[in-house]
Amino acid sequence: MNNILILAADIVNGSNYCKQLIPIHGKPVISLVLDSFKSDYIYIVCNSKNLLLLNYLSNVYKNVNIIIIDEKLEIDKYNSFTILNSFYKGLSYIKQNDRFWSRKKLILNFGDTLVTDIPDITGDLLISSKNVLSPGRWTIGNIIDNKLKSIFDKRKDIEIKDNEAFVGYFQFVSVNFLYDIVDFSNLDLSETTSISLKSKFEKSSASA
Repeated sequence: MNNILILAADIVNGSNYCKQLIPIHGKPVISLVLDSFKSDYIYIVCNSKNLLLLNYLSNVYKNVNIIIIDEKLEIDKYNSFTILNSFYKGLSYIKQNDRFWSRKKLILNFGDTLVTDIPDITGDLLISSKNVLSPGRWTIGNIIDNKLKSIFDKRKDIEIKDNEAFVGYFQFVSVNFLYDIVDFSNLDLSETTSISLKSKFEKSSASA
């Protein structure tokens, strides 16, 4: 069994539009994502304001662990609300509620992204694309010599050189790995909206 962490807290403010419920061949994209992980322990981080998604999940996916993140509280604490807030919220929840968390593989998937034909790799896996035209729309990784050095979320001031967009799927042999490389004690979402890594993460796959 793996731990699956799905980040689905991104919303379009001032709109009833829910991108996680966009239909693909008549089925919401979030359902396609969730159904691909049926045999695993699934955790999904949702925005407290996204009532459409919360109602859908609670009615259709009763065995999924829903982690609610409050955008206002996050902004009050960090002066920002990005995918990094959801990432940290989800990891913290898993660590607190699963006593075997350190023994399980962690798969991280963006809630509005369906990734198929995943490479059959038993180790840590990162899938990214070099075709980045507007970094302000994507979660970006700074990758040098095939190794991930830092992560930026929707930063318009990031240059294209040495940066690649995350496709939306990550695989970690153990959650312990994240706590080994990410300096959560010095995580400052308010200033950088980025994560600096204590050591380099090997990019195991070719760019998508």
